[in-house]
Amino acid sequence: MHAYAVEPLVSVVMPVRNGAATIGKQLEALAGQHAPPPFEVVISDNGSTDDLTGALDAATRRWPQLCIRRIDSSARPGISFARNAGIRHACSARILICDSDDVVGADWVRELAAGLDIYDGVGGALDERLLNAPNSSDQTYAAAGLPVGLGFLPYPVGANCGVRREVWQVLGGFDEDYLLGAEEVDFYWRLQLGGYALGFVPAAVVAYRHRTGLSHILRLGFRRGIGSCQLAARFKTHIPPESLWTIGGSWARLIARLPLLGIPDRRLGYLRAAAHRVGQVVGSVRYSVIHLA
Repeated sequence: MHAYAVEPLVSVVMPVRNGAATIGKQLEALAGQHAPPPFEVVISDNGSTDDLTGALDAATRRWPQLCIRRIDSSARPGISFARNAGIRHACSARILICDSDDVVGADWVRELAAGLDIYDGVGGALDERLLNAPNSSDQTYAAAGLPVGLGFLPYPVGANCGVRREVWQVLGGFDEDYLLGAEEVDFYWRLQLGGYALGFVPAAVVAYRHRTGLSHILRLGFRRGIGSCQLAARFKTHIPPESLWTIGGSWARLIARLPLLGIPDRRLGYLRAAAHRVGQVVGSVRYSVIHLA
């Protein structure tokens, strides 16, 4: 166990794979938190091949007040495995989760940790403007509440969420079979179905970074489409079946938006949506479920 001058009351778990280029900004934000409870930062290294160690050494020298621990979670690829490994090594009962390529707000630790005094699981708001180009696709400011998945239950995005450690243990952690997205949706749905309370903490804001590059955007949309089908199959008894009318209308709207390919500011958003739909076709076959709308 790591020796602390003051025992942390909160553990920030950050799954990382090749995050050396961006993690410094995130750690700087954590080092500059306003009046937080004592906290540690557990870096769960999921097989990085870049100079993550060098980036962490530089951060430790620059912000010696920040309690950083790196643990090796390279035994199995996947963000769920990395999150679970980080939580297992965490010292405290209140677990906050963020990513290495985003930037938490100055009150994030205090506000999200306080939410866990009230709720069993929590999520905060996303600012998708600060780190992205002015005309970045799918740009929103998610401050009104948590998103609702597949018309069923709300969930927090994995880049800005938290859970009480004992609840994580009861639920068996994040499901490591999810490798293509939707793992946080699955976890927080199971939390609510288990009778636990999920809360939204709007003052806990994370500046969320969009992915860039056409190939990455297409791959991400495709993977998330498959992941949504895995989720739909897992919770099919809770989710109303999609009608042919709904599916047909959804695909008709996608086809009707084809002219967006000619508008530079809208092209990437359309291609991501199209890749997601293709992923849904593949996922529906793979998981024997109809999720095409």
